[in-house]
Amino acid sequence: GKLKAHSVYIVFTSGGNSIGSEKDFATPYVTFLWQTLGIKHVQYIEASGLLFNAEENTRNAEIQIDNLVLPVFAW
Repeated sequence: GKLKAHSVYIVFTSGGNSIGSEKDFATPYVTFLWQTLGIKHVQYIEASGLLFNAEENTRNAEIQIDNLVLPVFAW
């Protein structure tokens, strides 16, 4: 069966390939998989480059998380 959730948030790390770069094969594939399971909204939080500039890139990921507009669910 399909999942009942409508959104998924993924923290994405890599060895330096940014989301949407020409070498980024992972995010389109993962998005396709989630959408196949019924998730309509797949959002990525980029945390790449932690090996070289950990403090700045971690802070950038934290800012992305702080700026998320999360859906409100009524039960």
